[in-house]
Amino acid sequence: KIIIFNTILPNIIKNRSINKNSILLPNKDYLEKFLVGLLDGDGCITVFHDKSNNYLRIKILIALLNNELNLYMFNLLKKKLEMGRISIERKDKYVIYYIESKKDIYKTLKILDKYPLLTSRKICQLEYFKKFLENRNIDNYLNINKANIKYFKQEDIINKFNKNFLLPDYFNGWLSGFIEAEGNFKLILYKTGGIKSRQFQIGQNNDKYLLLAIKTYLNSFHKIYIDKDSNPLHYRISIGGEIANNNLLKHFKENPLLGNKLLSYNIWYNSFKVKN
Repeated sequence: KIIIFNTILPNIIKNRSINKNSILLPNKDYLEKFLVGLLDGDGCITVFHDKSNNYLRIKILIALLNNELNLYMFNLLKKKLEMGRISIERKDKYVIYYIESKKDIYKTLKILDKYPLLTSRKICQLEYFKKFLENRNIDNYLNINKANIKYFKQEDIINKFNKNFLLPDYFNGWLSGFIEAEGNFKLILYKTGGIKSRQFQIGQNNDKYLLLAIKTYLNSFHKIYIDKDSNPLHYRISIGGEIANNNLLKHFKENPLLGNKLLSYNIWYNSFKVKN
């Protein structure tokens, strides 16, 4: 039996709620790294033509399910990084962190200069985005957009990083932000209800080099799989075992999750205290 944390395991944790005051408040430097990982995982760097006003709009956003911890995380980023705005949209289903004022966009670009994006898709989005920072001429946009060049270099980026990708010194904070967006914690149970194994799962379209980097970071021997018939190619990995699990526990002790993923991690973490 497999449990992914959409439901509660009453013998592991009796209370879903987490006291936000008990969450270790990270410093600004950590939050910047975390933000980059979160943006790589669930963000969007976008340029679009507002036809109603015939105006070119540029913005960076991260959209997550609307719940208490995700809202708390966005408020923490907004307060500590002193940028962005928060909106609850789509019939209250999503909470969205927007970076759209000129001042906030340039603040974010400074962060991305210091801690560059690591996914090929977001790297392409950022390069495209930069073309319109100082020139929001509509004709210029329409000509560039028509040429369909946004992801023109993505394959080259992937090939380059697949051959040689070195873990950057900000990878720890980046990884927690990325896991907040893309990771899952899973328990596999015996029929009797005892815990057979604990796994951490993560996947990514196209960028196999990122999963190899995560394997290296966690000292994992696990195989990377490609989802059948996926287009684009979707790589995924399930990581478990004593060594990798201990490395995960150590990682999150020093690089905490900050949003709703903290809830499922808390269940996974507490499962180590359960006797089968």
